[in-house]
Formats: sequence, C-alpha cells, structure tokens
Amino acid sequence: METRKYIKKGVPFTLYDTRGLELKECDQILRELLTFVEENQKQELSERIHMAWLCIVEDGRRVEEAEKELTRRLAQFMPVIAVITKVRADKGFRSVVQSLLPETKNVVWVRPMEERLDVGHVMPRKGLDDLVEATAQLLPDGEALRAFVSVQKSMKLKKAEARKLIRVAVGLAIGPGWIPIPLASEGLVLVIEAGMLQGISMIFGIRATNGEFWRNLVLGLLAAAGTRIGIRVAITRVLGN
Repeated sequence: METRKYIKKGVPFTLYDTRGLELKECDQILRELLTFVEENQKQELSERIHMAWLCIVEDGRRVEEAEKELTRRLAQFMPVIAVITKVRADKGFRSVVQSLLPETKNVVWVRPMEERLDVGHVMPRKGLDDLVEATAQLLPDGEALRAFVSVQKSMKLKKAEARKLIRVAVGLAIGPGWIPIPLASEGLVLVIEAGMLQGISMIFGIRATNGEFWRNLVLGLLAAAGTRIGIRVAITRVLGN
C-alpha cells in the first residue's frame, strides 16, 4: 500500500518497492508514484534513483494503459527495463511488451524462484543474471555502477568492470608519465592509482572506510613509487653519462 525503501548496512545499494497499479485507484497511485520520483530526482546525484524495473506478470498477458504512461514518464528521468515475472511460456508476449513499451531499454524474462507444477515438473530459476547484466549495461559509469556491481555474485561482471577501470587509469597515467621530474610525475600517478584501487575494492565488495585499508593502500603505493623513482633516476644518470 506504500513505497518501501530497502537498505542493508554496509551495502551500497538501495531498492524501492512501490505499490502496484491497482485498477480501482490507478490514477491516484500513478500520481503519487510520479510525484515521489520527481522529488527524488531533485536530490544529490548519489541519492537519486538510477534505474527503474517495471514488473509485469506474465499470467495476465496484457500491458495496461497506466503501465504505458508510467513507462513514458519514468523514461524522462532514468532508463527503464520491463521485467516479465512469474514466466512459464513466452508465446510471443515479450515481443508484445517491447512494442507496447517502446521507451524501455530492454525487456527481460524472469522466474526468480524454482517452481514446481502439479504434474511434478520443476521449472528452474531463470533470467536473474540477464536482468543484472542488462541493468549494469544501462547504469552510468562511475560510483552508481560500481556500487551495483559490488553487491552482485557474478565474478564475470566484477572482472569486466574492474578491467574497464584499469584501462581508464592507464590512459590517465600516460600524461604524467612523460613528465621528466620523478617526484612530480609519481605524485600524479599515485593519485590515479589510489583512485583505481579504491574503485576496484568497491567493485569486489571490500570496504574502503577503515584506517587499516588506507594505511595498507598508501604504504603499498609508496613502496611501488619509490622503486619506480629509483629506476627512473638510475636511467637518467646512465643516459646523462
């Protein structure tokens, strides 16, 4: 009967579960939901909702006008994925949803729990990995995406995002690497490396909020920087001679 906010201590992810669009009070529910979203989008970037999953139960095999309106309005603020839930047999319904909700970025078929039918047939879980990957592809690069990836079990997704972060850091480090003054160039490289390692730690769910983490990180970076400076000074002296 209301929008509920789900959070877990130490987990950088928030889920809002909203009230369903009940036909009798559909207009009022839609107004309240859209007002909530519009107010949320006025907050700081870290507090905004970054993605919407519009859940449609497969059994009904229809898309209501209110769902079309909701999708159009939500798409003005964020990417929307249509999630067909409690799936058993598609029979073309996914294509119907795609055509009726053109503002959605993707339509994902999901059965989140194993289901046992009366005849004894077991239908396994399906589509959760697809939903996670589709969501990760649509989230903007940066803290929001790394936070989402950090709470997933998929190592494939974590490794892909970590590699992306490493490539960015390498690209940024090329410029400082050409500075001929060792201390100046290493200082800039250290900042880039620290940001990269903090981001990778977040991706793999390692908390970077305690003093021990930062002490180990700084000591490790300083040791590596000292080695690089020594090598560069030695090379400079050899070339100078």
